[in-house]
Amino acid sequence: MEFLADYLKVVDKNISNDHKDNWDHYRYGQEPAVSLKAKVIASVNSLLYKKGFFNLHGFIANNLDNALKFKFLYEHLGNAEDKELLLAVLAYHSLGYKRVRLPLSNPGYWSKLKEIELLGTDPGVKDESLAGYKIKEFDITSLGYPLKLYYSAFGIMIDFIVKQYEYSQGPVHIKAERGDVVIDAGGCWGDTAVYFANEVGSEGKVYSFEFIPKNIHLFQKNVQLNRLEGQVELLPNPVWKDSATRLYYKDRGPGSSVKMEPFEGYDGTCMTLSIDDLVAQKGLQQLNFIKMDIEGAETDALKGAQESIKKFKPKLAIALYHSYEDFDRIPRMINEMGLGYRFYFSHSTIYDEESMLFAIAE
Repeated sequence: MEFLADYLKVVDKNISNDHKDNWDHYRYGQEPAVSLKAKVIASVNSLLYKKGFFNLHGFIANNLDNALKFKFLYEHLGNAEDKELLLAVLAYHSLGYKRVRLPLSNPGYWSKLKEIELLGTDPGVKDESLAGYKIKEFDITSLGYPLKLYYSAFGIMIDFIVKQYEYSQGPVHIKAERGDVVIDAGGCWGDTAVYFANEVGSEGKVYSFEFIPKNIHLFQKNVQLNRLEGQVELLPNPVWKDSATRLYYKDRGPGSSVKMEPFEGYDGTCMTLSIDDLVAQKGLQQLNFIKMDIEGAETDALKGAQESIKKFKPKLAIALYHSYEDFDRIPRMINEMGLGYRFYFSHSTIYDEESMLFAIAE
């Protein structure tokens, strides 16, 4: 089986590594101390591997269920570079940051983050440090974007430098373009809405879903800061497979809890809205790009967008990293629509989050 053989080669290549500089403190804070016992176990395992006593096939067997969830996408990716990256991400999930160094983990990554940090100034707003992020006001004109944002250096790095919601590999480019109508599912603080609005220009339009009040507060500040009210329309609803489901939430900004039933301490309720119903309500005559990064709700949101996807065949950028199952079921769901979508893959961090599936119809 080609997929498992290729995965085995990647595991074999990385299993004896012991990286000392591969921890992302921007995302996770200080690296946890490793106990003496864990160090001894790691040293023994490394020695056993070098002596030929590490059973790679046994390792694969123990990780087979999760590994196989990557197989369908691997076999349907459009180029060899994406396949290599997907296997590296799978190996990172299996072996961890001490063993696997992903492509972005390099001196240039850290240097650019430090450069972005220097662009931030204190906005004087003390109640917007949400989910551990330190919010500053950034003018990112020097980065090639005539924009200002209340955000974090780490977030700007992912959105505007690494470009999580763009794909560019060889002759293939999948992105929001001038004049496009974009659906931004998972608007959070408005950073992606502002990014997309800059890409589509005054001729385009961005419809952004965000329903958590603290997120909306910062979302609106960022849109107003850049005078994009005419290009960006906020939809205060969770995007879902239908438009008739009530959800209950606890407002913790990006770390909010959302459930289908009332729960102790919930702050409020909201009604879902499907993309198909949005398209009908707005009478959209075009839909060029759909981005989804919605904490594991992507499959349900796709179910509520199938008619629009069949009609317009938009470019797609769908998050996969919220569960192993999504690496399998999301590309299968799109493939089963029978629209001739070709698949591409990107990963925008040095750890195991921010894996994206890109798809473009032939």
